[in-house]
Amino acid sequence: VNVYKTKGYNESKVYQFEIPNYGADGTEQIAKALGYTNNAKVKVIWDENAADLYTLDGKYIMTCLPAMKSVQSHAELTDEFANGLDHQLGRKKSQTKAIDEFEMALNDAFQELGYSQSMAFGGNKESYNGSQIETETKKINNKQTKTKQRVDRDFNESEWS
Repeated sequence: VNVYKTKGYNESKVYQFEIPNYGADGTEQIAKALGYTNNAKVKVIWDENAADLYTLDGKYIMTCLPAMKSVQSHAELTDEFANGLDHQLGRKKSQTKAIDEFEMALNDAFQELGYSQSMAFGGNKESYNGSQIETETKKINNKQTKTKQRVDRDFNESEWS
């Protein structure tokens, strides 16, 4: 959650607050309070120590604590920023893992439905097994491609030049 405190036209300071358990319970709390929609609006009551999220009609959702700041530059690295970087990388890793597990669960669910549907549409065991082998090959190639895309996105050479 980004909150801006401005003084005049030219002076602005950004305060960042972290949604607890983002991608899990925290996101679910927000979704239940606001409905499962994109670009939902919330009311934020905050100070430098915390930000409380409310629905527009005043129903309390959750409290967000200040985000741990981090930097990737060795010149700016202090103990506080190093702890923040470890924290943010840990969050990223857990969110990426949750996404991958969700995708695998969806694929597994579709695979379970596949046999009965294939048989209902006049398929046979040989055609079904052939499609399963093809699907597995695509899944392996897709996972390798996604991993490469994620690495390319996260470690952009132009940022380090």
